Amino acid sequence: MRLTDEQIRCFHEQGYVTVEGLLPPSRVAALDADSRDYHERFRNHTVAGMDVSWEPGTLESGAPKIQQLLHAELASPCVNELLRSDAVLDCVGSLLGPDVALFESKLLMKSARVGEAIPWHQDFDYWRDYTAAPIQVSCLIRIDEADEENGCLRVVPGSHLAGLRTHAQVQMGSVFSRDLGDQTEGGEEVVLPGPPGSAVLFSPLLLHASGPNRSARERRSMTLVYTVPGPHDHHREVLRRAEVPPTARPSFTAAEVRYFAGPGPHGGQCASSYRRRELWKLAVSRVEKAADAWIELSESSSEGESFVWLAARKPAATPLLRFDRCPGFTSNRDDARVVGGPFELTLQRECDSGSLGDRVGLLFVDSPHYFSVKNALVRLAPRLRPGTVIVFDQFYGWRSPGWRAAGAFDEFLREQGLGADHLGRADSQVAVRLTDGAATHQPRVDWAPSVQGITFDLAPELPEASEPSSRRPKRRRSRRRRRTRRLLRAPLAWIRNARERRRPPTELEQFLPLERIPRFVGDGPGHGLCPTHSRRRQLWEYTISLVEGTTSCWCEFGVGEGESLDWFALRKPRETVLFGFDSFEGIPEPWAIHPVGQWRSDVYRPNRPDVVVVEGMFDASLAREDVLARLGDRIGLLHVDCDLYSSTRSVLQGVDRLIQPGTVILFDELYGFDGWETCEARALLEYVRDRGIALEWLARSDFQVAARVLDRNGAPRTSVWAPSWRPTVPGIRLEGG
Repeated sequence: MRLTDEQIRCFHEQGYVTVEGLLPPSRVAALDADSRDYHERFRNHTVAGMDVSWEPGTLESGAPKIQQLLHAELASPCVNELLRSDAVLDCVGSLLGPDVALFESKLLMKSARVGEAIPWHQDFDYWRDYTAAPIQVSCLIRIDEADEENGCLRVVPGSHLAGLRTHAQVQMGSVFSRDLGDQTEGGEEVVLPGPPGSAVLFSPLLLHASGPNRSARERRSMTLVYTVPGPHDHHREVLRRAEVPPTARPSFTAAEVRYFAGPGPHGGQCASSYRRRELWKLAVSRVEKAADAWIELSESSSEGESFVWLAARKPAATPLLRFDRCPGFTSNRDDARVVGGPFELTLQRECDSGSLGDRVGLLFVDSPHYFSVKNALVRLAPRLRPGTVIVFDQFYGWRSPGWRAAGAFDEFLREQGLGADHLGRADSQVAVRLTDGAATHQPRVDWAPSVQGITFDLAPELPEASEPSSRRPKRRRSRRRRRTRRLLRAPLAWIRNARERRRPPTELEQFLPLERIPRFVGDGPGHGLCPTHSRRRQLWEYTISLVEGTTSCWCEFGVGEGESLDWFALRKPRETVLFGFDSFEGIPEPWAIHPVGQWRSDVYRPNRPDVVVVEGMFDASLAREDVLARLGDRIGLLHVDCDLYSSTRSVLQGVDRLIQPGTVILFDELYGFDGWETCEARALLEYVRDRGIALEWLARSDFQVAARVLDRNGAPRTSVWAPSWRPTVPGIRLEGG
């Protein structure tokens, strides 16, 4: 049963759609009979991979009642057959596209008289740590008659358009549940009763809940969750995959396109991010008209790195819109907006309003899914003309690319009679420019990377996603050797650690009690920055939440390519002025293994009046009266990315009078590398000791530490702040303290 156009429109606008008679009575009867004895069957018998949760207090009472069965298909052939049925797959395929995978399944029992209420929540909050985007479709199928008396489904229509909200975690029986509390205020609640065999399809971002079952009737339902089998999207099993005809396969190969390669300026750390940003620089340099809109389509729970970068590099007259299925942040710029909601709805709305103009100058596509990419290209087709530059963030390197972004783009070109010049690529990303004529070309593009350690030339084909089996035994032997070495080293390490524990702490260790300072850990979202960058940005997010007031300036010392300055510029209060200091000549003296001039870069040119760049050596810039006068009488946020002891000392002494109680200081390389004790940390220790600063440690990341000034001109002391803050991106958590 495929959905009608009206049902699809309702799903995108309201976040849900009801489907009557999805299952015939015979299949409903089979589900009813199959699930009648589950309470007793699974009381003392478990099935591998299936998770059982119980209604509160029922196990102790001797009358156990199941609350939920997760992955019920593992124990029930009836459920297993249902989730693979054409009736259900045709229905969800109308929303997901030709490729459908099982995300999860669960049987909700809601027993008579004991079934507890489910609080208001969004399903994606459960899944955000192991899936890239809220592209799932939940299909709730009723086994029993559902009404208000026995606790039927309740929803807030349109609530999926606002993105993911902050949930509390509450104990419900044998499981933890999510609870939005009163965050549903202002939304119109709709009750959704229905007969057996009917269904509700809803978005993972839709606010929904259900009441308790205080009736004498059961209220069982099956929720089958489906997704698109993309490279970063969690799924249990691919259930339907469309065959790709030879004529639909991409008409170009990766080997013919020049490629950004190299380890970057940090010897390989976060190298893919540096290569990707070089591709972006090439792409924006080929945009022809400043008045044409720039558009970003985001379908992953990334941290907005591309949007932050584009907002800081676009011409002042260029409007930038980020269409985001799950907006995780906002913008402080009217000319760079975030539009939340499904592409199918938001793109059409913005086109009708005229905000996109007549032509798109740059289109940035962050989605690997054929259906999403193809629909977006078709809706934007009147505005995608020869000269439009398109950047695909997930294009090369995935299995079966014919039904991913590459195939959707190639199909779009044929349908529109357009061609494309391939400008360059970096890892899985590619930049193209649309041309007249139905052909693709790989012209010679001259471009010199501006970042050290990055080259631009032809490269071999990307490797397949799976490696040849002939290499696997060798890798296993290598792992065994590494494990053996670790086992041999363990006793020696224990002895060394024991000696360290007996050694009195040094002055610096007392000053910086790392074991007590809360730390951001985790790998971050499946598709996004490298884990180090993800953890660091969450430290930034937490740090700026503690900055008081909006009238004090923010200062950054060490701008470089502008990664952090871009981020702070888009997150700061609108009335706050952000100053960036740098010579752009690289470090003035050797540091660790890095020579003089390392991290030399082009001079950063801000495109907004509330971001000011001061070019020159730190001590010289801070000796200028005109500069100090513009900084005012206090710094709200001080970001120190100086690396060197001498530079850090110059900064702290140069802005000493502006560091007042309440000033938050963020150090980018305070600890965690060989010789850190003689760099930024040493300069900070000396400054705190000499000025009588009372410092409060806030949190840390891999190398970064944030602190807040409590007092000055007294006895120097330090303390540790106890945070109560939840990270805003999946895969990152704040531990310790």
